[in-house]
Amino acid sequence: PDTSGRIYDSLTVVTLSAAPAPGYYLSGWSGDLSGRDNPAVIIMNANKTVTGTFQQLPDFNLSTTVNGAGNITLNPPGGVYDSTTVVTLTATADSGYAFTGWSGDLSGLANPDSLLIDGHKSVTANFSPLQVLFTLTVDTSGSGSVQLNPPGGAYDSATVVTLTALPDSGFYFDGWSGDLSGPANPDSLVMDSSKSVTATFRELPDFVLTVTDSGPGTIVLDPPGGIYDSTTTVTVTAVPEYGATFLGWGGDLSGSTNPSTVIMDGNKQISAGFYKAPAYYTWNSGAGDWEDPTKWSPNGIPGPGDTAQVKNVQVTLNSDREVSVLILRAGGALGGGTTLTIRDSLQWTSGDMVDSGRTVIDTACIARISHGDNTIDLNLRTLENKGEVIWEGTGVWKLKNQANIYNRPGAVFDIRRDGILDFVKDLNGGNFINEGLLKKTAGTERVEFDPEFTNLAGGVVRASSGTLRFERGDATPSQGHFYADSGAVLQISERPFYADSVLFSGTGLFNLVDLVTLNVIGGGLVVDSFATLQLNTANLGSDGFLQGDGPLTVNGTFDWTLGTIQGAGDLLINGTLVTGTGGTRVLDGRTLTINGQAHQTETIRLGGSAVLLNQAGARYELGGDVNIEISGGGSFSNAGTFAKITTAGISRVEADFENNGMVDVQSGTLGFDGAFTNQAGALVQGSGTLDLSGAGFSNDGIFS
Repeated sequence: PDTSGRIYDSLTVVTLSAAPAPGYYLSGWSGDLSGRDNPAVIIMNANKTVTGTFQQLPDFNLSTTVNGAGNITLNPPGGVYDSTTVVTLTATADSGYAFTGWSGDLSGLANPDSLLIDGHKSVTANFSPLQVLFTLTVDTSGSGSVQLNPPGGAYDSATVVTLTALPDSGFYFDGWSGDLSGPANPDSLVMDSSKSVTATFRELPDFVLTVTDSGPGTIVLDPPGGIYDSTTTVTVTAVPEYGATFLGWGGDLSGSTNPSTVIMDGNKQISAGFYKAPAYYTWNSGAGDWEDPTKWSPNGIPGPGDTAQVKNVQVTLNSDREVSVLILRAGGALGGGTTLTIRDSLQWTSGDMVDSGRTVIDTACIARISHGDNTIDLNLRTLENKGEVIWEGTGVWKLKNQANIYNRPGAVFDIRRDGILDFVKDLNGGNFINEGLLKKTAGTERVEFDPEFTNLAGGVVRASSGTLRFERGDATPSQGHFYADSGAVLQISERPFYADSVLFSGTGLFNLVDLVTLNVIGGGLVVDSFATLQLNTANLGSDGFLQGDGPLTVNGTFDWTLGTIQGAGDLLINGTLVTGTGGTRVLDGRTLTINGQAHQTETIRLGGSAVLLNQAGARYELGGDVNIEISGGGSFSNAGTFAKITTAGISRVEADFENNGMVDVQSGTLGFDGAFTNQAGALVQGSGTLDLSGAGFSNDGIFS
């Protein structure tokens, strides 16, 4: 057994363990024990003596080196160690580097790792740079894209990247901004950090190619359109009509090469000249296409400078055309969905204009629609007058299927007849829109405009002879100037008519008749100082209406023969109001202001809290035994002169009456049935009788 004693029984086996001090080692046993085993054993078969010899350990160096960027930490530190010391080595990489392993007297990737110092040692820690990727961000302004070479957008440090700007169609590259500048394309940059680059694209300017053809021919563009990107090459081809000759180019193109080209580096204007001797063409076959030269006599196609005569059949326009003269005669019809422009003369004596196209009376053209007693139709088609139309004869002109007549600014539509322009209700009628001058200059009777009528701002309507009667207005309010000469009548009848910023002037009569509703709105209606406006519905024996929320200002004469005046707008009589004879007139909810004079010879009924205002300086006369009644409330405020004249009978005022001016009872009896208030400074006088028996009476004024 092992024992720590020094006296043992015979044959005892004793274990000896040598414990060297730090820095020393057992170099061996001597005496009764030899060798270097530690521990070692000895048998006690006699007294024994053993010596353990310790010698100082040798010092060894641990050398470290670094390959790359980093450092090595030793534990224990120092670098010089006793033999058998175990040293722990830790490798720490610098930023941007990574530890890749040990070399020398230590190998592998373990980190930290340990090394037994049993001799001089040398260890290397290896570090390699981390892989660095820089990002290239590309933006665009405008329409285009950017191509990268190499592609990807993420690059190793020092990579050279080529950028190519690719503008979309209609755009150009204007330059780089951000980490790249200038207009070079392609351009390159070095990726030594993350970069941001913007490519700016701008729209190429659009240039307009305007083409005009002079004579019988057209110009064809390739590519078509007329609006092109800068630098576009356009091929222009002159196409003369049948029998015509191309003469040459004008404007921004010269010579006679056909076809030719033009580069669109700015706005361009090109003209082509064509020539064909003027001809008189007569349609000589059945219905067909205007552009079929075999249908005309002589063979050809009527064009600018030519005369075309159509009778007996329908000729259809399938493309826009123009002629110098069009003659439309018995049984003939002009149709198709395109436009025929007439430069010099239209002679329409019979026949029709049909289909969805347009007939244009050009600015220098005189159109004589002189159809005797024949009926002519404008069916679906638009007749656009830019020149002068003279309408004569006695026959009916019918508008069907929303046909339109446009009288353009500067144009004249001269009515030299009586009769009717008929709105064919069962066939959706049509419209007449006036922006020029519409006038009636002949015919002592009446011409009726039955289509829906609108007079636009700048338009003038003038009745110089007989009666010009409008049967129906349009939902679009009429504006502008209506004029009636002496002895002439401008009449609005039967159906609603809207007036907004309208002037009635002249010395003739403006007559509202036959159930008409005149709606005065917006800027209102002014009756000039020499004109007379008459509300008269006697023809149908029933009320017509003057209404709306716009002001009606009468500087001339308002002849209120029959009918109802209602609505929220003011009615201002700066001239004269007369009431005619027969029947009752109704003022419903409206204010009637007299600034001039009123001569009432028939009863007026106030309803809907209507108000009569006789202003200071104005004169309101009761010219007979007539009343001012109320039905639904109303009031009369007098600041001028209110007089009963001429008759010995009784007139009554049922409305509440406030006198701030003068009441003059010159004859007969003037009775008041509502509240009568005579304000301070007001005067009641006269040789007649004042009857206040039915009135509430308050007096702060003067009775004389």
